[in-house]
Amino acid sequence: VLKEILLLLPSEVIQVLVPLLSHCHAAFQESHNALPMGPYFPRRGHKLPPLGLKAGTRPSRPMVQMAVPHGQLEAAKGVDPDYDKALLEFYSPYHDFIDVMCRLAINNDCMSEALVNLSAMVGFEGVPLHLTYFPKLWLDIYHAQHVDRKYMAMLTNSNYFVDYVEAVLLDERTCLNNDVIFNFLSTYFPKVAAHVLTEQTCNLIENLISSLSDIMSQVNVEATAYKLNGDLRALALVYDSDVPLSPSDDLISTIDALLAKTKLARKQASEAETSDETPSKKRKLSLQKEETENSKISPTTSTATPVTLGSVSASTSSSSSTSSTSSAGCSKDVEGDELPSPIEEQEDIDWLEVLERTVTDLKVSVEKKG
Repeated sequence: VLKEILLLLPSEVIQVLVPLLSHCHAAFQESHNALPMGPYFPRRGHKLPPLGLKAGTRPSRPMVQMAVPHGQLEAAKGVDPDYDKALLEFYSPYHDFIDVMCRLAINNDCMSEALVNLSAMVGFEGVPLHLTYFPKLWLDIYHAQHVDRKYMAMLTNSNYFVDYVEAVLLDERTCLNNDVIFNFLSTYFPKVAAHVLTEQTCNLIENLISSLSDIMSQVNVEATAYKLNGDLRALALVYDSDVPLSPSDDLISTIDALLAKTKLARKQASEAETSDETPSKKRKLSLQKEETENSKISPTTSTATPVTLGSVSASTSSSSSTSSTSSAGCSKDVEGDELPSPIEEQEDIDWLEVLERTVTDLKVSVEKKG
């Protein structure tokens, strides 16, 4: 209901909600004590109460309990898929609402520094969940031609954006395996690198390099490709920045060793896949291919072609229209309901191939620094 009201009266709703939500999130961030999250907050091994059931203890006044309590999450992303799903179902509607609010504010020329700060605050809270609403929004703003560049300056001046970057680089590097998040930081990190790469942060980066060097002789690249790729993408962001950092000899030798191991692992995986394909399976695939080719030139298929092409053409034009509307992101014509959901499951990806590209790119960046 609130989202519908926002779509009908964007300026008025934004004017009322932004101060209220900003205060709620800021109070949560500044609180040193764990706040009650309510009966519907996901907990591992516990079923949620039925909707409409009143809690035994109610707060003295209404509360917005949509902040993500980093210290109260019971498992890291990827450890428990059911818990991950429950958290996404709990938080996604709210993060989607903030996303729509920001896009409507851009479209209606009522974007403010307070709303930019709220966007960064909510984005920072969503880091452990690997949500992509925040990075997708600001990538769209970056690529939109009509949007005032001052909003990006507001974002990079926000302390919560610096907190977001630090949280990703230091605590949630695996989220960099999501291309939306990685592209977002590749775009915006250079603008805040000097603020993020403090002496303490650089020491932690050095510890990461030392850890990689220590395990390189015994690491199973195929089993750890996903985690390694996130770590190395973090290093790539750091060494691609303008901050003067001298790469250690350990890093250069580690990159060379890892690149060799990755190439070997890819070769072995390819050979194993080829050897698993039995001759009978090959013959079967060959027959299927031959049947497919024959069916393409059969008279029956050719007579049905005009009907198929007509339906495909209609659906294609419809889908392309939807795609062009959605991709506009911050354009004046986009309605909130047409915005694509940024939560997409990772498809079956060859992480060894991705890792090899990441290591190669990192090597180039490090050599430039050297």
